[in-house]
Order: sequence, then structure tokens, then C-alpha cells
Amino acid sequence: DILERRPDVDGEQCWVRTHKRPLHDSNGNIVGLYGVSRDVSREILLEEKLRNAEDFFRLVGRIPCGVAIMHKDQRSFYIDYANDGFLEVHHNAGRSLDQYIGASITEYIYQPDRQAVIDEYDRIRGRDKVGNVDYRVTGEDGMLHWVNIHLRFAYDLDGIEYYYAAYNGLDREKEAEEKLEESIMNTDLQFFTYYPGRSRCENLILNGRFSQLPVVWENFPDDFLEYTHMPDEAAQA
Repeated sequence: DILERRPDVDGEQCWVRTHKRPLHDSNGNIVGLYGVSRDVSREILLEEKLRNAEDFFRLVGRIPCGVAIMHKDQRSFYIDYANDGFLEVHHNAGRSLDQYIGASITEYIYQPDRQAVIDEYDRIRGRDKVGNVDYRVTGEDGMLHWVNIHLRFAYDLDGIEYYYAAYNGLDREKEAEEKLEESIMNTDLQFFTYYPGRSRCENLILNGRFSQLPVVWENFPDDFLEYTHMPDEAAQA
């Protein structure tokens, strides 16, 4: 029962498992040897693939972010594979992954955020693009938590669309944004983006004093001047 590597008739390396036994004469003396070999190259290849797959799943399982493979059916998405980081990011580390495998991930997303996630999937459908969208989920603590998902269309199999996805928690980032917005709301600062080529101006954050201003000026500065009823001298300046 020896595993040997040897070339076949074409010189290609293959694996064989050999069994050898001695031949005896009538007096019990060893007078020869016979052996049988069986080509087990396919078995060895499968074993190697299995070891590689096990190494891969161990690696993915320890990645410090959520990783998943999903497929789309109608307007919902179903988990085919997820790692432990997926549970941690969604603040459900105490649950079993079995609860998610085959389940509709859309049902776990906070209702007001579901359409944004679906729209992002549709945007990258069948394209080599990376999607990026934030949404909220209810964790084990009963609180809403922010999650960011990066996703890519993977392939289409028998009419079913499959996607790869990576998840990261955003609670700290969102908290920092809220504090920044709150600090701006209590000042006279105003942030906006101006597009000269299109005469368009977009107010990014409307603070307390300017909360009634339109968010977008489509014909800036003319519509802004008309809105404010500036004296001619001030408008010209």
C-alpha cells in the first residue's frame, strides 16, 4: 500500500498506489515478487483540492469583516455562504450562521433602507462594477446599527444571479458624522458644492439658521438672487 509518483506513457507525472507481495516456491523460499498498481491521480487531486478548500474556508472565516455569497430571486437576496464576521458586523454574533444560510437577507435590513440596497444591486447587475451602500439592521441588543456593504456581480448560473459581498460596521463613523453635523447646525457655517459648467449649486448641510433654503439651486446665482430679493447693488457685488 505505497503511494508513488511516476510518469505515464506520455511522460506526464501521475500518482499510483502499489501493492507488492512475494512469490514462494514449494519449499517456502522467496523466488520472486509481483505487484499491482492503480492510478489514483484523480483521488490525490481531489484530496489536494479539499485541503486547499479547507485552508480557504479557515482563512475566510477569520477575516475581520463580513464575507458572503448571495443569489437574487425576484426582489430578495438569499445567503449561500457567510463567515463569522458577517454575524459580528450585523451585531448578531450570538446567533448561528445556519439561521442566515438560505434565508432572505432583505428581511434583516431595516425597512426604510431596503429599497436603497435593492437599487444598488440592480445598478451593478451583470457588470464588472463594485456596489457600495449603507443600511441599518437591528442587533441582538434591539438597537439599530449601521452596516456598509461592498458587492460585485459574480456570475449567472441557470438564470440565477450570484453576488460576492463584504461587510463592515459603520456605527463609529455614523456617530462621528452626526456629531459633526450637529456642531455645524449650531453655527453660521454653510457647506455647498458649486458646478460652474452647469450653474448648479448643492447645499450639503443646512444649519439651523439656513434650514429653509432650497437644497439645490438649478440656475445659480440667478435663482439664489431672486429667492433672497437682494438690492441691485448687493446682487451685482
